[in-house]
Amino acid sequence: MPLLIWLRYLEQAMQSTILIRLEPTTFNVDIHSYHSIGALYVICLAGLAVSGLLLVGHCRKETWGVSLLLLQRVLQFFVFGRWTLRFVYSMCLDMGCVLLLLLSKACSQHLRQQRRLQLLLLLARICMCGKFLLWRSEQQKYISDYISLCCLLLTLCGLYCRQIAKLSMFLLLLRLGIEYKFCWIDPTINLLLLSSTLCKLSGFYLLSQLGPGNWSFDAWRLNQRA
Repeated sequence: MPLLIWLRYLEQAMQSTILIRLEPTTFNVDIHSYHSIGALYVICLAGLAVSGLLLVGHCRKETWGVSLLLLQRVLQFFVFGRWTLRFVYSMCLDMGCVLLLLLSKACSQHLRQQRRLQLLLLLARICMCGKFLLWRSEQQKYISDYISLCCLLLTLCGLYCRQIAKLSMFLLLLRLGIEYKFCWIDPTINLLLLSSTLCKLSGFYLLSQLGPGNWSFDAWRLNQRA
């Protein structure tokens, strides 16, 4: 499953040449007069993504690799994004998936003992709530507001977090089958939507495996039973 997050960034790096050929008016900055600068910026973003992937996958330097992936994501959103609430939710969700990818590389014993890793797990759990906020902000409702609100509150509190993560995986797959009709009129867009969904699916899978962490109601309930 973590491989899906890795492939998501690889796919984006491979499609960066498409951004170079798009009209500058589609970007959030005016690069019409400096098209070469815009192209160079997109190439730099692709370089950050590839470098981060190599550090994570080949060099086994997860901290540096994930840091580069987070930097690439922030720079990409900052320049090419539109600063709406949905944009912020999507950015938080992507950062949550990357943080969970980093935590999945840590030893389970170290994850329980190190305060820094527990803080990152708490931050990742909060970031993953961006998906529930995205569901609530949609104009065409595929997921009930009541379901998304319950998932949001339970995940924030760390209560039944593993179960909510598995439910979220099911809802992602359900929506994928309902909304995305793969007629392949535009393979680029279809591939982008598919890789994005699989990345989020992998993020919730990692959350279901790692759990909510020590700072959660699930951990408190477990300590009470012990």
